[in-house]
Amino acid sequence: MPAAKEPVDPLATPEPSGDFDMPNPPDAVLGESAGLVELCARDSIRDTSLRMAQQTRRLLRLFSQDLDADLYDNEDFLEALRQIALRGQEVPVRILLAEAETAVRGGHRLIELARLLTSKVQIRKIPEEFNREKTAYLLADDQGYLLRRLAADGKAVVDFKNSKAVHLLGESFDNVWALGEIHQALRRLYL
Repeated sequence: MPAAKEPVDPLATPEPSGDFDMPNPPDAVLGESAGLVELCARDSIRDTSLRMAQQTRRLLRLFSQDLDADLYDNEDFLEALRQIALRGQEVPVRILLAEAETAVRGGHRLIELARLLTSKVQIRKIPEEFNREKTAYLLADDQGYLLRRLAADGKAVVDFKNSKAVHLLGESFDNVWALGEIHQALRRLYL
């Protein structure tokens, strides 16, 4: 009987195959454009997150420390999430959040969207024991991901077609989602 293979660890990112710090992976299509690209600037990360969200059809999962207002509190990104929510089944937009107080105090519009579409956009607290790595990522359907290591230098890697990495990150996300509760700072919004 052959030995079991070690699963691919998407957090142990290989060398990117694309150019560095492109404003947006050119013509990247979710589920079609394979290849890891490194993003070095916040604008590139924001634009690529938006591009990925706009192409998501069924399920968007976001694992975030504080909802990164400069990345996710803009009308285009919110409209992309709204569209996913309106066409999706069950809970098509799932957000795991470590710290909500900053977003609540800052009037983050994603929190308002979750309040308006409570059955389609949900935010849960990341239990402390699952928040040691200080990473953030966005998973688009079962195809693409954007991963940031927050303790590192602010860079991100993105791949618009890597179902294996999305599956592994998605399993981890789903396990934490099952244990997550409504964030205390958001509780009043769901009453």
